[in-house]
Amino acid sequence: MDWIDKTFADVLHFAADRYGDQLAVIHEGNSLTYSQLLDRAQAFARGLLEMGVKKGDHVSLWMPDSLEWVIARWAVPYVGAILVPLNTRLRGKDLEFILKQSDSSVLIFQDRFSNFNYLETLSVALHTDFSAPSQGEIGGDDFPKLKKIIVVSDQSHQGMDAFSDIEASGAERLGQDTDLADARSRVEASDVAQILYTSGTTALPKGAMVCHGPLLQNNTASYQRMNMTKEDRFLASVPLFSATGTSYNLALTLVGGAIIILDRFSAENFCNKVEEHRVSLTFFLDTIVQDLKHYPGIDNHDLSSLRTGTGAPLSAESFDYLAEKIGITQLTGVYGMSETSNAVCRTFYNDPIEVRRETSGSPVPGAEITIINTQTGEPAAAGEIGEIRVSGFMVMSGYYNRPDENAATFDEQNRLRTGDLGKFTSGGQVAYCGRLKDMIKPSGFNVSTQEIEGYLKAIPGIAEASVVGVPDQRLGEVAFAFIEVVAGKTVLPEDVIQHCRNEIATYKVPRYVHIIQSWPRTSTGKIQKQQLKTRADEMVLAGKG
Repeated sequence: MDWIDKTFADVLHFAADRYGDQLAVIHEGNSLTYSQLLDRAQAFARGLLEMGVKKGDHVSLWMPDSLEWVIARWAVPYVGAILVPLNTRLRGKDLEFILKQSDSSVLIFQDRFSNFNYLETLSVALHTDFSAPSQGEIGGDDFPKLKKIIVVSDQSHQGMDAFSDIEASGAERLGQDTDLADARSRVEASDVAQILYTSGTTALPKGAMVCHGPLLQNNTASYQRMNMTKEDRFLASVPLFSATGTSYNLALTLVGGAIIILDRFSAENFCNKVEEHRVSLTFFLDTIVQDLKHYPGIDNHDLSSLRTGTGAPLSAESFDYLAEKIGITQLTGVYGMSETSNAVCRTFYNDPIEVRRETSGSPVPGAEITIINTQTGEPAAAGEIGEIRVSGFMVMSGYYNRPDENAATFDEQNRLRTGDLGKFTSGGQVAYCGRLKDMIKPSGFNVSTQEIEGYLKAIPGIAEASVVGVPDQRLGEVAFAFIEVVAGKTVLPEDVIQHCRNEIATYKVPRYVHIIQSWPRTSTGKIQKQQLKTRADEMVLAGKG
């Protein structure tokens, strides 16, 4: 079935009609079937209309994964408003920037979770004391667009509307008028459904505008290439606010599968949830794999229900561990980003294992992938590394309110410049080779830092590695490697350098190797290389490399 001309509301009704009694989401003893999800999403959507939310309004959603999160994520686009899912790790200045830059008129949030006080952080971001009597508009002159705050809480808060009250009010009005049906009828598949902010590993976050139909259509490839069915249960190992969370949420709804929410990742929690719910697919990062490898109790868990999954992209070592040790025999490769409505390349679950391990698969239907030689600007030959550029219906309409970034992001043929390096294999698959900004040039040779990292991770005793370039007076630039050593093992920097000299070209050998205990990471587990680059430059300048 094609979804390119459908909306999120269409999908929600489809799922309720076809999979009504199937579980849609499960969270710590609470759950919703697809019929219940539709009912509650419609109630909350009608409540949003009652409080003045209309088509085109920007509604930020800032709270941990929960049933309410899922309800809101469907209700907001149902009425034609634009969802802005926010990273739950945003703090004062970050939150302030995105709420302003996104022009959000409504914020939905949870006041507390575990030992973190979101209300205090919001007070800092909005320069507002919510414990004091109301002093005019929320946010004042600093946030002229922000008009309403909806809170998930077991207590009332000054100047805020309770999530439960909005939903209850909407439920009372359902069936009494046609307002909700009228709002739904005005939403088009080409309308922006959500603004996904990049994680900002190297610069200020940018909001990618992605649309109803393209998001839905593109994510059909997810369930097709992973062979998802209504029997599948997905463990949300990364937050639902991410592009990955969007992808699995949509794909599973299309086939009637269930999402299992994981409050906080740990290897033990992960394994317990897999056992408890007989989880069949999930998403992996190399960091997740490392935690599983070093979890001493892993052999005490039955993880045999895990059938498939994917990663971002995974190292060969991580892939083999999952396929061979854990037994995930249909593990797949993937490549995509927020700007492309999720994945634009995927392997099939039954491709040969070497294809699934070593590539991100072939382009999904409708995606045109071009590899561009970074020196000539011309299409690269098969096997030649260049920048991945993407065109097709799934590419974002642009970054919200960032005309400068839009001009730099699209080339003369209107292809998206991904900033990623890749190559085509002889079989037509795309192999991801790292970030363009991660390319270093020692002695005039172009070298992908990911290639060096692959060599380092293969050295016994090294758990993780990340490589950046630092200036060198004679060679122009050389590699600086940060490594994490496996607990209980001994690895010396000088031995690592000698090992590399014996295995790889001399210009690829790291000049410096530094052992690190913890990594600067984004909320989705990506190593923040810019922080490592700054640290490496400072160490070399100080003579401590």
